Amino acid sequence: MPSAAAQQSPSRTIEVFVRDSATRLAIAGARVRATRDTSRSTVSDSTGRARLTIPMRLADTVIVTRRGYRRYDRPLANDGEEFLSFDVSLARTPQELAELRVEERNSAGAPEGRLADFERRRTAGTFGKFLTEADIDRRRPVRVTDLFRGLAGVRVIDSGYVRLVVSNRGPNPSLVSKSAAGSACVLRIMVDGVLRGGGFSLDELDPKELHGIEIYVGPGSIPPSFTSMQRDAWCGLIAVWSG
Repeated sequence: MPSAAAQQSPSRTIEVFVRDSATRLAIAGARVRATRDTSRSTVSDSTGRARLTIPMRLADTVIVTRRGYRRYDRPLANDGEEFLSFDVSLARTPQELAELRVEERNSAGAPEGRLADFERRRTAGTFGKFLTEADIDRRRPVRVTDLFRGLAGVRVIDSGYVRLVVSNRGPNPSLVSKSAAGSACVLRIMVDGVLRGGGFSLDELDPKELHGIEIYVGPGSIPPSFTSMQRDAWCGLIAVWSG
């Protein structure tokens, strides 16, 4: 009978050293994870070093994120190597100044910049559900899809290695996709004003970098500012605003 060690799935340990691409200084607090393994992640220390061990079958692409920097993706060769070590250079995002404007407040205490429209819709009493940055921080999600568990009108399902947010309403029969999700009514996803394709997973985003989320279940609840997306959002729309 094979030993317990022999029955264990092979794993791969990934060690990265995260640096600022311009200054070459170490970046602490960068989150490191694999695309297909959303349950495990780690963050870089004060020297920029981070180490992550994951099952070999899930070690296909390494993702490194840090607020204020562009996301880094590195595909990994399926060569059976059990230990990999490499440097990661993160470039600052051009939206950094816009992020500073988000933090400003006018005389009435309302946010300005990228979140102004988000706050206007949230306080206008629309049919959507809203999660603010404070809501997200309070829930301490491991993955973005964790934020949708327990919300009325939606549920989270597993489709292979991807978690999908689906509506409790029935799908439009003329638009049902024979995909891995079957006939589930999957909500469309928009990130910072850009509608993402059907293969995009919310768990590709880092919950620590989100400023707000809007959830609209069904096209009738989508506000006029998103009218152009109603036709393709029979099951609903998730609008995510990141840093």
